Amino acid sequence: MGMDDLPEKIDLPYIQFDSLTTDYILALEDLRGKTLRGNTPPVWFFQLKNSFMIMESVLSSRIEGNHTTIAEYAGKVTMREQGNKLVQEDLLEIQNIESGISFIEQAYKDNFDFPIDEEFVLKLHSLVVQSLLREGDETKGYREIHVQIQNSNHEPPGPESVRGNMNFLFEFINRKTSIKYDLVKIAVAHHRFVWIHPFANGNGRTARLLTYAMLLKIFAFNNSHIINPTAIFCSDRKKYYEMLSVADSLDNDSVCKWCDYMLDGLLQELKKIDQLTDVEYVKNRVLLPMIDLGLHNMQITEEAYNVLKVAIQKPEMQASDVAHLFKSKYETSRKIKSFIEAKFLMPVTEGSRKYCINLKSPLLGTHFLILGKEGFFKE
Repeated sequence: MGMDDLPEKIDLPYIQFDSLTTDYILALEDLRGKTLRGNTPPVWFFQLKNSFMIMESVLSSRIEGNHTTIAEYAGKVTMREQGNKLVQEDLLEIQNIESGISFIEQAYKDNFDFPIDEEFVLKLHSLVVQSLLREGDETKGYREIHVQIQNSNHEPPGPESVRGNMNFLFEFINRKTSIKYDLVKIAVAHHRFVWIHPFANGNGRTARLLTYAMLLKIFAFNNSHIINPTAIFCSDRKKYYEMLSVADSLDNDSVCKWCDYMLDGLLQELKKIDQLTDVEYVKNRVLLPMIDLGLHNMQITEEAYNVLKVAIQKPEMQASDVAHLFKSKYETSRKIKSFIEAKFLMPVTEGSRKYCINLKSPLLGTHFLILGKEGFFKE
């Protein structure tokens, strides 16, 4: 092992009080102090959260060159379409990232202070590469070969120093520091993970899941959150790679520039997501436009449109709320049952006679088209 391959200890960068970094930290701390659900009904909020899980998965895979769009993936999920082998691999890559997010979410539910350590990261990596050919990794654990990073001049440390570097990374992540440095720590950890490049394949996907896990630990309130960090990087992939390369020298000013890039992106993303805590915004800018477009595109009938419009005006509706749309009580019950079977409606809770709009429906692709129009992602 040469001197250049010795593991690198990680420290927080020195941040000047009058810097942009400090401004971003203060603005993000203000958002962090707010509850992240507002007055949006839980029956909508948690479905929106699931939409963002899909969005996070697709965007992360697209950074790596997967060409499946969010709308296309939504269509595949809801219609269970089958494609050629290449398309199937693309879909599996996205599903693997979803599995990684679900693993993180479950870890948080089991223990909100879940440890981020070697076992945790190895599990994330195994989930994102499982059963893949082109984007898989047959190595069970850290890489045993020298690698090159696509779109970067940085040469990652040799395989013999990967474990030492990762141990320094875990020590850094779990080091007790002032909460004002939490977000800077996440930015530094994301870059350093990519800099180490601990795996033969799947590093970018694993790094973004690690970032999601670290953000979840500081932004989640009783699982009431929507976080989509990959949107920061996906909005301009070239800029993402450029800023990672800027920090590769590991000098203080360069690392601060990377932190500024990531914290500014996170601030803009959280400001957008904060709109989803407002029931009127969700109703008038997301849900109503979704069913309007669905009707225009003949994805739903006018009858279904009228029922869904009631479900949007009254998030937990009952049969009596739509009885005026049908000839009899029997027809009302029959129609509600048919809309549940078609996935347009669902019971608020199992066996309940209160119903809400179901976003994971044949309108899921249209739902994402509206979210894209509202600026929640750029493919």
